[in-house]
Amino acid sequence: MSAFVQVKPFYSGRDLYILTPLRKMTLEEKLYYCICIKNNAYRYSYGRQANKSLKDIQIPDVPPKWIKNFSINYEIINTKMELKQHKLEVQKWGQISLSGKEGILKLQNCKCSNASELEDGDDIFYVGAKKMIME
Repeated sequence: MSAFVQVKPFYSGRDLYILTPLRKMTLEEKLYYCICIKNNAYRYSYGRQANKSLKDIQIPDVPPKWIKNFSINYEIINTKMELKQHKLEVQKWGQISLSGKEGILKLQNCKCSNASELEDGDDIFYVGAKKMIME
């Protein structure tokens, strides 16, 4: 269970809620509410998710008065991370077979709908949503 403020456009994956303020908020107020949400994380340990109960999390409806006068000096934040763009030189790529005699993978349809139904042992290697075994 985590919350953060995203100030730039983004793409999202699954298992994500986008929270949008119903009133105008400063960045500091948004960060305050992120902390309030994060402080509820203990309720969702051991694989429990807030999918159905996120709307019921108890957070203050009004932020504390001190937050209005609080400001973060973002100029002191210095990162050594540098954005590098790498050009993919597709024209230099060669062909490779995924499967077969010269391939790099053995492709096989799953014979069961549940990975737990596979026999245990060293002779079965598979990649699944919950388990990855490789030689």
